[in-house]
Amino acid sequence: MKGKSKTLLKKATGRSATTAPPKESSFSPEEWAELQGYMAGEDAKSLAAAKRAGQKLTREQISEIFRNTPGVREGARLAGTADNRLSRDLVSVEIKLPRSAIDLLQFLDRSRTKKGKPTPVKKLLSQIIIDQVQADIHGIITDPLSYGHYRAIWNSVCDMYRAPQHKIPDSPKPAKKSETEGPF
Repeated sequence: MKGKSKTLLKKATGRSATTAPPKESSFSPEEWAELQGYMAGEDAKSLAAAKRAGQKLTREQISEIFRNTPGVREGARLAGTADNRLSRDLVSVEIKLPRSAIDLLQFLDRSRTKKGKPTPVKKLLSQIIIDQVQADIHGIITDPLSYGHYRAIWNSVCDMYRAPQHKIPDSPKPAKKSETEGPF
């Protein structure tokens, strides 16, 4: 990291470019170094100016930093690649499942499709796994903070920029039961 970048980073974050991640951070030393390199760029100037003016970082500023952390960028890249190749690059795997699990899956399949003949087990399991992967891809792209790993990264960014007002609890609060919901 160049001298000017180190100075910008120091002004923007209050930390030098050689410091290790804080103890409470979930960043690895490599991720921390990459994040510091990102923050030494142009965005560091606006963050440094905001700090000098005594302004607290907005949720949008925290979000921009979060989206540019190595772990979040890598997750988005992998999700995009998986989404583009989901119906290609198929690999065969062998798994062992209890017979009762297969019977239940086939029963549910027959109930959903109203056909007497069950879907072949390989096709049924393949579709279940692909459906789950598609849901995960969608979640990583549209709501990464619903995953504990990403909440930890978000909270580490909030800690790094002394923005506790933007932190997210480790486990979301359970939804309150409505009186109008079903009997269960």
